[in-house]
Amino acid sequence: MYNRTLSILNEAEKLIVDVPSEIPLNGLAGKILEKLSTNVFLVKPFIGTGVRLLLSPLRKWMYMTLLLFALFIVLHILASESRFIWQPLILSASILTLPFILFSVPSTYASNGIEPHVINKLSSYITNLNLNTVEKVELIEQGIEKLKSRTLSRLSIYKWYVVSTWGIVIFFLGLVVKEIISGVITGRDINVDFINGAMVFFLMFIVFLLNVLPMVFFAAYKKAVNSLYVTIELSLLEVKMQVIEPPVTQS
Repeated sequence: MYNRTLSILNEAEKLIVDVPSEIPLNGLAGKILEKLSTNVFLVKPFIGTGVRLLLSPLRKWMYMTLLLFALFIVLHILASESRFIWQPLILSASILTLPFILFSVPSTYASNGIEPHVINKLSSYITNLNLNTVEKVELIEQGIEKLKSRTLSRLSIYKWYVVSTWGIVIFFLGLVVKEIISGVITGRDINVDFINGAMVFFLMFIVFLLNVLPMVFFAAYKKAVNSLYVTIELSLLEVKMQVIEPPVTQS
């Protein structure tokens, strides 16, 4: 049961990033290629899938903003206004469309990253593992749930990393603020070299390289992981449904 559960997880990983499941080699070479596929080749497309899901609301917001901005331009032309200032218009368009993204109904985003053809392929793969009873499928569901909890525990480690790096940034920002306030209160000259060094190094380097980028990749990875396990769960439900109500074959 363990091997079946792990194989379903690995197959789902390949399907959601659209990587061929079959290894063209056998023997030792095939095993090495399989390990490379899982540990190396899948990483980039897996993160790419997460980035695509992460940016999906942003793309939608940009499209809606541009459409509203175009409408503003048309209305401006129809009004025969001689002076055209585009900055307030694009700002207004972006603000007016933002609530439609933040508070969109669940049916518009709940299925993001869930592809019907992937569920069909994965459910067929699961069916071929001889899971022909509801009890067997439920055992697989329990195994997937155990693997999911381990994955989420790893995500919590990344979360603590982001929190810790933000703590470092806030600490050094506090030193800068303290230096400025101390100089204002005591009337002494503020150590400009200290402030410039701290601001340039810690804000530009630490915030961006050690915080912003990892936070983006963490969010993308989390999106991909959620998509992966929802796809597996829906595929298992599909298999369970087929076991309960087998498809009717025409004679």
